[in-house]
Amino acid sequence: MPGVRRYGARVRGLATRSALVLGVALLAGLIGCGETAKRPASRTTGEQLWRDAVWQMDSHSFRDALPYLERAVDAADGEPDRGLLFLIGSAYLFEGYAEPAANFIDPLRYGPPAPEPMLLDGWELARSHERPTAELAFTACLDRTATAHPFADELTFLAWFWRGEERLASGNLEGAVRDLDAAYKLLRDHEAPPNRRLVRALADAHRFSGDVAAAAALMRDATSRDLTWAPFAYDLGILLAAQAHPDEAHTWFLASLDRDPKYPAPYIELARDAWEAGDLEAMRRHLDRYGELTNADALLGRDPRAGPTAAEIASGMGLYWTERGKLHLAEGEDENAAVAFGLAKDGYRRALELTPTCTRALYRLILLGTLSGEDDTVIQRWKQALDEIEARDGATPRTPAVGDGGRTFC
Repeated sequence: MPGVRRYGARVRGLATRSALVLGVALLAGLIGCGETAKRPASRTTGEQLWRDAVWQMDSHSFRDALPYLERAVDAADGEPDRGLLFLIGSAYLFEGYAEPAANFIDPLRYGPPAPEPMLLDGWELARSHERPTAELAFTACLDRTATAHPFADELTFLAWFWRGEERLASGNLEGAVRDLDAAYKLLRDHEAPPNRRLVRALADAHRFSGDVAAAAALMRDATSRDLTWAPFAYDLGILLAAQAHPDEAHTWFLASLDRDPKYPAPYIELARDAWEAGDLEAMRRHLDRYGELTNADALLGRDPRAGPTAAEIASGMGLYWTERGKLHLAEGEDENAAVAFGLAKDGYRRALELTPTCTRALYRLILLGTLSGEDDTVIQRWKQALDEIEARDGATPRTPAVGDGGRTFC
């Protein structure tokens, strides 16, 4: 970034000051978070763009705010105020510039414990998968965010959102629902569009808690407020299918393709619907389209360094080949069915190698093993592995319908 070298040395001087001197200044209000007097236009624009990036993460970037915030630092009369330090430091951090971010964030640590560095520490800890410590940092941020803070809503929203994600990942479903729902309501209070990651995390928290109806109601609301994103319509279809509303689910699978014809996931569900209806030609057509969009034959060899995304793709390939095998069986092509089922197992096993907690792959592997005559000892081993994950995380529904509910192939 052009401003990194330009401002780094100047702001680094703040971090080397006496904690006592800066702390007294903070307590006396000499460096205020809410300074508005003589605020340059660059500061006002940068702050608005920063807020936009918080409330509209799917369409705005903190990077957009940085040039204006850099100019505001350059134009500051004396040292940048605390609010400006937080804005530019967090923008750098969220965009992946940790070193220059530290130059602006470190001065925020002087004086009484403050919410801003706690939020940012929690964010970094969460990225490092240090979940218990990250959750504590977000809690400390929430405890110290006063309603009069000029960024109170933004701090609260981000802390609720990110703490909810950490709680979901650690299996604290009740806490996850509480935090993520609070973040979603605050987002609505600001009349902001639904945050896609937040919506899907909250839907997962509801679903893993066994409340599929709440997950569906949430997804229906999000779908009505975001009229363009295909995964919302697809997810709603999945959740409606889990509630035994197949006709409405089918309608939403089609609606997701109206939003994006190249979104592959609905073609699998439409193929399964065609199977249920006995329309093998339609089933073949949907599977062919899924194969075209995903390059199904090649993706099982995807680079394992791609991590969870590769696991989801591998699990999706497993489902694709499962449906292909069913189609071959229906057409009397037993040898081709055996090959397809073998490829499906490879996909599910590959997903579990990459992400051992890919429970949907494990669940489907059990179903496929039963369908294809797998040795009972092997099936029991898979079931035991699934039971262990459920006992540890409390996050895997058992029924076939709910087991297929969710946003990814894991």
